[in-house]
Formats: sequence, structure tokens, C-alpha cells
Amino acid sequence: MSGAATVSVPTGICVCGKGLAVADAWIHRILIWRELPEDSNVPADLVLGQADFSQNQPNRGNLETSADRMHWPYGVLYHQGKLFVADTGN
Repeated sequence: MSGAATVSVPTGICVCGKGLAVADAWIHRILIWRELPEDSNVPADLVLGQADFSQNQPNRGNLETSADRMHWPYGVLYHQGKLFVADTGN
């Protein structure tokens, strides 16, 4: 089950401004915390690649790819205000 405070096969992590970005490969999304979490089970503030925190299908269940869908994102890098994602399945 996916949610804002769970991950399944987290494969990439980086500091993102004052917060944190985590590539959550098996749930096909990137989780972003605006501030660094100071404890376990802190829900993420943003999700990229899925419509909401409860969804978990590759490319949101579509065969077509687009900028708002992911399939096995394995790496993340934050550089000069931009977040780069290695979306391995696409």
C-alpha cells in the first residue's frame, strides 16, 4: 500500500533545497519533503509521477508516457533549482 509516509524500493535520494527528494522506484514516483524530516513516518509534502499519494501504477496505468508519469524512477539530482530524475522504465 502506498501513502505519503511510505516507500517501496527507494533507490535515489538527494537534498532538494531545504528539503529532501526520494526516488520511490516500485511505486513509480518521487516524494518531496519541503523541510528535512527529523523523524520516521513523516508524510511527504509533494508527489511527482502519480496523481496522488495512494496511486502506484507505472505511468499512471497508461501505455503512453508523458511528463507527469513515471516508470521505475531510480535516481534524483537537485542542481541550481532544478530536479532531475532518471526515469529508468521510460
